[in-house]
Amino acid sequence: RTDALVVSLAAPATNIDVGMIPLRVQIGDTAWFDRSGNGLQILQEPGLQGLLVEAWSTDRTLRFAEATTDVDGRYFMQLPGWGQYRLRFESPAGTTFTTRFVGDDPSIDSDVIATGPNAGWTGVVDFSSNTISIASVDAGYVIGADGVDVAMDYDTVPIVVYPGFSATWSLRVREGLGREITAVHVRAPVPAGIQGMSWSCQGASGTVCPAGGTNALDFTTRLSSNGEMHIVFSGQVAANIGSLVTGSAEASVTAPQWDALPQNSSAQVILRNDRLFRDGFQ
Repeated sequence: RTDALVVSLAAPATNIDVGMIPLRVQIGDTAWFDRSGNGLQILQEPGLQGLLVEAWSTDRTLRFAEATTDVDGRYFMQLPGWGQYRLRFESPAGTTFTTRFVGDDPSIDSDVIATGPNAGWTGVVDFSSNTISIASVDAGYVIGADGVDVAMDYDTVPIVVYPGFSATWSLRVREGLGREITAVHVRAPVPAGIQGMSWSCQGASGTVCPAGGTNALDFTTRLSSNGEMHIVFSGQVAANIGSLVTGSAEASVTAPQWDALPQNSSAQVILRNDRLFRDGFQ
């Protein structure tokens, strides 16, 4: 509240201001696969999904926030306010960090210390009193020649399903590092509460998969560089089920190749049963 104001036609009040201190500031950007090894994010270098990013105090004794990178490798966190922080990026087995601070564009370089006892940590990130957002704290990863990434997510899911009626949902399986996967094993059991499940598969960018099948999905195929499979499931919802129908899928890579990001090699789908009547929707 302001003090009392006297306003008139002769003395309008046009200088009433307020200064705000942010209770939160925000930080974020990208973890990516530095395929070229030059320390810079260039076109066609994919983001890495499923990596943990943490924000800590500068002495690394207090953790303020954490986030997981999304399908494009991006992350976002809110922090308590102005001050100094350090970020820590997860380092999966078989990966190293690329050279940091390459070039003069902070939006496309890596900010993570690559070697030594501080590997995986950034330097101090300073939120001064005129800053509420920093969106350029990145991590570039280098992955050995046999490291690949198979990622999956359910990309089309109905909002609700109805007992006694059919339901359709779909799964996307993609190659995430621009490296061909010679043999990937994909599995998806029939969800409890689904009857007569069938599925169809369509490959893209050179990937070929079985045209379709019934009951559980279980096959091995090649996943081309930047390739993708789109699998559509359908089945009838049983009449006597609980409030949720859950399904899952997972993929694994055959040696000598190995999955550099196993965190994104499984997915879960949840179908909500909209049971308007005890015996189902009528």
